[in-house]
Formats: sequence, C-alpha cells, structure tokens
Amino acid sequence: MSTLTLKNLQGSYPDNKVAISAGHKLYAPGHVVQVKYGYYTSQTYTTSTSYTDLQSISITPASSTSLIYIQVNYHMAGKGVLNVKRDGSVLYTPSDLYMHWLNVSQGAWNSSSLRRPSSLLLMDSPSTTSSITYTTCIAAYNDPGAGFGVNELTSGQNYSIMTLMEIAQ
Repeated sequence: MSTLTLKNLQGSYPDNKVAISAGHKLYAPGHVVQVKYGYYTSQTYTTSTSYTDLQSISITPASSTSLIYIQVNYHMAGKGVLNVKRDGSVLYTPSDLYMHWLNVSQGAWNSSSLRRPSSLLLMDSPSTTSSITYTTCIAAYNDPGAGFGVNELTSGQNYSIMTLMEIAQ
C-alpha cells in the first residue's frame, strides 16, 4: 500500500467533480457515510406502559468507530414516551415515562389531546461493522384511561419518519 500526499485536489472542467470509482468509498471524519430512512404511515395506539415496537430500519456501519445519528420525527398524541431500541435494547431511559408539554392539559388518545410533531434525536456508538436494527417504540403514561399513539389524524400520510446517518470518526 502506498500513500499519496497532496495539498489540493480538484476536479477537472467542466463539472469540477472528483469521482470515486464504483466499489470504492470516501471515508472522511465528520462526514456522512450513508443515510437510511423510512416513513411510518400506520395509525398506532397503546395504553400499555411497556414499549410497543413501531418501525425498524437496519444499517451496516462501514467502520466500527462510526457514530449513528438517529432522528425520529413522529406525529404524536396522548400521554406517553417515544424511544428507540438498538437490536432490542432501549438506547436511553427517560427520567419519567411521559412526554411533557408545558401548560397543556394532556388527555388520552382521541380525547382533547394535543396532536403535534415530536422529535427524538440520539447519537449512538455501536462499535461494530455488523448489521444493526434500530426500532422506534412507544409506551403510554401510567394513568387510567391514558393512551399514546402516532399518526392519529395523519394515517397513511408521510408525516412520521425515522432517519439514520452513519457519521465517520
């Protein structure tokens, strides 16, 4: 193996692009290596305080040092929590099993509940080059009659999405 050292690398006229040949990958620290995403269009509701799995996306990191940036944007309603699992294990434990919206009286699903987009952003260090599956999950708050769900008013539409980005280190 040899090393090519340069001060500047430029593409040629007319498009000024530097092309990486098929089958080869550019791996630069801090850059996005790959992106996987999927829409969640089902209407799902739970009264269970245990996690109910929703959507799964798999990704195979190019390097064991890569980070996986997880972004979940779901249209939620009711009382509960949104979480993410990696290969079946939750990635974080909220301090309370409840999504708090200040100055808003949360009701159960379909009962005067605030319906709004909710986001969850996580950075994971899986330390592997094997395939990993990330799964979104929800659980209801422990309150009689409370429920929690996704896509109550938007079922079948592309409002809820999970995105995974591998970030080179």
